[in-house]
Amino acid sequence: MAGKYIIRNLLKEKGISVEQFADGIGKSLPRAYEIIRAKNLRLQTLETVANYLKVDLSEILPKQITEVSSNVDCKRLEIEVVSLKSLVSEKDSQINYLQQIINEKERIIQLMLNVFDPQKNHVAH
Repeated sequence: MAGKYIIRNLLKEKGISVEQFADGIGKSLPRAYEIIRAKNLRLQTLETVANYLKVDLSEILPKQITEVSSNVDCKRLEIEVVSLKSLVSEKDSQINYLQQIINEKERIIQLMLNVFDPQKNHVAH
């Protein structure tokens, strides 16, 4: 839906005058006309317009921007996945280390039990 007529077309579809639009978004009438004609608007302005028109932001964003945004989101998610894999690997290493400690303690306990002869109540030689 790229193009500078998106907002104008939405206003027309919804039967909203430019004056009503200006009042609804809290801008002067000249600024409302600028917004309607603008090719590039700040995200905050686009969000205000989308909220006033009760449309999804993607409906008034140029298509190229939503594609870039999707790519950025994918990159961010890839970074998060790599970070999570690293954390899982670190935790697996810690679990393996703790398992080794437990195994060694169990071995020591077994040795101590074998050294002490409970039937004779003394240490075996």
